Amino acid sequence: MILNTKTFYAVGQGGFYSERIFFEGKEFCVVYDCGAITKFPYDGPTKKLKQTIDDSGLEKMDCLVISHLDSDHINGLKLLKEYLGISKEVDPFVENKPLLILPKPTIQDLYVFFLNASEDDVNVFVDVLYNWRVLYITNEDVDQGRVSIDEKNARVRQKSHKGEFFLFDKNEGWLLKFYVDCSKFDIKEKGDELEKLNCASLDDVIKEFVKKGRGKKVEKGLKKAYEHVIKNCGKFDDKSKMNHSSLAMISAPLNENIWTRNLDQENVPPFISWMNGDISLKKDYEIDAIEKHFEKYLSLNIDFQIPHHGSHNNFSRLPKCKKKLRAYLWAGAENTHGHPSGTVLRKIQKENIEFYWITEEDNHIIRQEIWV
Repeated sequence: MILNTKTFYAVGQGGFYSERIFFEGKEFCVVYDCGAITKFPYDGPTKKLKQTIDDSGLEKMDCLVISHLDSDHINGLKLLKEYLGISKEVDPFVENKPLLILPKPTIQDLYVFFLNASEDDVNVFVDVLYNWRVLYITNEDVDQGRVSIDEKNARVRQKSHKGEFFLFDKNEGWLLKFYVDCSKFDIKEKGDELEKLNCASLDDVIKEFVKKGRGKKVEKGLKKAYEHVIKNCGKFDDKSKMNHSSLAMISAPLNENIWTRNLDQENVPPFISWMNGDISLKKDYEIDAIEKHFEKYLSLNIDFQIPHHGSHNNFSRLPKCKKKLRAYLWAGAENTHGHPSGTVLRKIQKENIEFYWITEEDNHIIRQEIWV
C-alpha cells in the first residue's frame, strides 16, 4: 500500500505544493515550487510564505522541483531551507540535502530571473546550484533513460523529458514524469532589449544588467549560474524565445498494475497529480503535444494545476482526461496581474468539474490518496 498526502498551499499569486509519500515504513517528500507575491494584509510574500512553511508540517524534502525561475515560484527557497534545517555544507550527498530538479534554463531565463530577483534570492539559488545535487530536464535528445533519486554517482545530471524519474522501488514505487515547455513567449513581445539577447553571449547579458542598474553581487551570481549550466549541459542553443523553460510534472505510482487495481474500486479511486507551473497551453498544438507526452496517464483520475494562474495567454482547454479531473488555480485575492482571466474561468465552468481557486485568504487544500 502507498499513502500519498498532497497539499496545495494557500499562498495566492505563486505556487507551493508538496507530496508526502509513505511506503513500507518510509516517507518520501516532493515539493513543487515555493514562492508567492501577495498584497495587504500579508505584508508581502515573505510573511505569508513563512507562515505557510511554518504551518506545513514538512519534516524533510527529498526533491525540490522548480517549474521555472519567476520570483513567485522560487522566492520562498531561503525560508524553506531554513525551516527544514538544510545543511550549508558543500558536500551535496549529506543526508538532508534534497535533489533540485529544474528545466535546463536558457540565457534569457537567467537574464529575466536575475533582473527581477532580490539579492537574497540570487544568493540562495546560486548556493543551491553549486551545493545540492541537480537534475536539469531538457527536451533535447540527451540521456532518455530512467533515473533514480538514489543514484549519487554524479552531482549534476542532464536528462531528457522523454525519460522517467523514480523516487523508490523500480517495480512498485513512485514515478515523476516531466515535460519541458519551449513555446512560451516570443522575445519580441518583451521589448528590444530582450530581442538583443537572442542567442546572446554572457557579455551581452552583463551589458544589459549594467543598463538596468543591477549590483555587482547580482552580476556575479548571474555569471556563476551561467557557468554552471554551460559546464553541465553544454552551450545555450535558444532560437527566439525567452522565459520559456517551464517544467510540467506528473506524479503517480510507477506500476500500471496498481493503476488498474485502483481504478476498479467502487468508492472514489485515487488521483494522480499533474502540475504545470507557467507552461503555455494556449495553442491547440501545445495542449496536443503535452497530452501526447503524458498520454498513458490520461486514463487515470487527475488533479490538474491550471497553468500561469489562469492567464488566458497560457490556457486553451483542459486535458482530455478519460476519468475524473479536479482543477486547481493559484492566484491572489488581490493582484496586479489580471489573474485569473474571466475567459479561463468561463471555460473551466463549462466543463462542470471540481474547481478550486486558491488565494492567500483560503485554507490549504489537503488530499489523501491510498494506492493498494
